[in-house]
Amino acid sequence: MDYYDETGKLIDDEDLLFQMLIPSSYDSQRVDDVIVDFDNIKQIYNLLIEDEESLDKDSILKINDELYGVKTTYKEKLEVWEKYKQSPLIEHLISFEGRITKARVNVYPERNQIEKYLKYTSKWVYEKLKNKKDEISIYIYDDYKSDYDRKFPNLENINKEIERVEENIKSTVGNYGLNRKLNDYSNYFGDLTIDVSFFNLKDKDKIENIFATAIGIGLLYGSYQYLSFLKSKKRDLEELPRYKLKSNQSYYSDFSDTELEKIFNELVKKEFINEMDSIDFINIFRETKFKDVKPIVWKKVSSRWLSILTLVELLVKPDYADERQFRITLGNCFCFKKDSNIVEDVGKSLKNPLKKIRDGHSLNPNIKNIVEYNK
Repeated sequence: MDYYDETGKLIDDEDLLFQMLIPSSYDSQRVDDVIVDFDNIKQIYNLLIEDEESLDKDSILKINDELYGVKTTYKEKLEVWEKYKQSPLIEHLISFEGRITKARVNVYPERNQIEKYLKYTSKWVYEKLKNKKDEISIYIYDDYKSDYDRKFPNLENINKEIERVEENIKSTVGNYGLNRKLNDYSNYFGDLTIDVSFFNLKDKDKIENIFATAIGIGLLYGSYQYLSFLKSKKRDLEELPRYKLKSNQSYYSDFSDTELEKIFNELVKKEFINEMDSIDFINIFRETKFKDVKPIVWKKVSSRWLSILTLVELLVKPDYADERQFRITLGNCFCFKKDSNIVEDVGKSLKNPLKKIRDGHSLNPNIKNIVEYNK
C-alpha cells in the first residue's frame, strides 16, 4: 500500500522514524465561537491521555492500512480505532528521515463528520473517566440507577430525583467552566444523540473546540443518561391510565399467560400462596366472572395483605378511586388460610395503604423481585 504525508506527497522512504502519541498542538489563543474553553478542561484532557502507550512501527502501519482503505467510511474508521483501543484525543505522527513533513494517523473529524466524532468521543471520555473516579469528580449512571432501585421511586420521588440530577449537572458545568447553560447542554441529549447544527463552529480547524466539547459532554454523560431514564419513567406514570375494576369480574393484567405462570410458580415455591391450578391463578388476572373464580389462598403471615396489594399493584395497576369496588374484587380474588375474610383483616379503611402502595412507599420487596424478575 502506498503512504502519503499530510501534504499529499508520496512517501517512498522505507526508513521511518516514529514519534508516537503526540497530541495536536494548540496556540491557546482566544478564537471566535469557542464552544467550551479548552483551558478549563485541559487537566482532564491530560488525565485522559496520560496512560496511553506507544505503538511500534508494525502496529502503526497496520492501523494505517485499515484506516485508509479505498472505500473505508468514517464510521468504519472509528470502529478500527476502537478495535485497536486508541484514544480519539490523540494522533500518531510518523516522521520521515530528512523531511520536515509528518504523516498523521488519527480519527479526528473529517468534513461533515463532527457529529459522529462527538458521539463516539464523548462516550469514550465517559467510559474512561468512570475508571478515574478517585482522580476526578464525575457522576456515574450505574451509581444513580442503584439509588433509584433502592428508593422504589414514585412520581413524587422521580420529580425530586430530576431536580437533584439537574443540580448535579449545574454543579459540573460550573466546576469545569463549561460555559453553557443547563438547557443548552440538554440539546446534546435526546436519546443521547447530538445535533451538530447546534455547534455552529466558525473555525472548524480549531480541534480544541471539538475536543473540549466532547470532554464536556463526556463529563455530563452519566447525568444526562440517568435524566433521560427518569423522564421516561415519569412519562410512564403520567400517561398510562389506571385499570378501572369491573363489577362482578376479577382483575386484568397485561402480563402474558407465560409470565403469570412463572410468577405463580415462584409464589408457590417461596410459600406465599397455596398450591392451586396455574390456570385458576391466571384467571384471576383475566376478568373472570366472580362465580367462576377460585381465589388465591395467601399463606404468608407476615405482611400478608401488604404482599397481596403489592402483587395487585404490579400486575394490574388498578384505579383505587372506588374503594368499595376495590374491596369487593379483592375479597373475591384472595383469601387467607381457613377462608378468613381478607377485607376484614386489612382494617376499616384502605385509603392510606392504597395511596402508599400506588406511590411506591410500601411495596413488598420480595414480591417486587418476583414480579420484575419474571417479567
